[in-house]
Amino acid sequence: MPVKSPRKSKETSLAKLEALDLSSLSEELRISAIAEVRAQIAEVTADKRADAPMLGRKLALLRLWQRLVQMRIADVKEEIPPPEVRVTPVRMFPPDPEPEVEEPAPEVEVVAPPPQPKRKNSTAVMVKLSEEAVIKGKTVAAGETVQVSRREADGLLESGKATVVDKQ
Repeated sequence: MPVKSPRKSKETSLAKLEALDLSSLSEELRISAIAEVRAQIAEVTADKRADAPMLGRKLALLRLWQRLVQMRIADVKEEIPPPEVRVTPVRMFPPDPEPEVEEPAPEVEVVAPPPQPKRKNSTAVMVKLSEEAVIKGKTVAAGETVQVSRREADGLLESGKATVVDKQ
């Protein structure tokens, strides 16, 4: 799931607030809009940057606040009583929760594979050929046992053309 940047989600919630028709909101939703604008004003006030996007956001929030205050003044002039039931303000567009940081899994001890049996330091190895192979420029028939260098033996073993006869 892609994580939204905090700045992007704040801009989105501001755009949602600006798109609301504040005059058609119920009293409960108006209080939620007030709580949302107040929370966002507190956030931008804490941010001391003075770049154009931040100043634009501050200005937009102050305009929204002004509209909400003007609506409340109009209600007072029309002698509309405050709501009977006190509503707990809840933000309309709460910020996305911070992504949880997963703790690394406990380290599992890696068990090393058992060591391969060491061969003596001899330079020659006896191998039995399972297929015909060319060794030192000569063709050797399958089934024959030959003594070859360690390098040649490794090549024959990897290709599956031979098996080691004597374990040195």
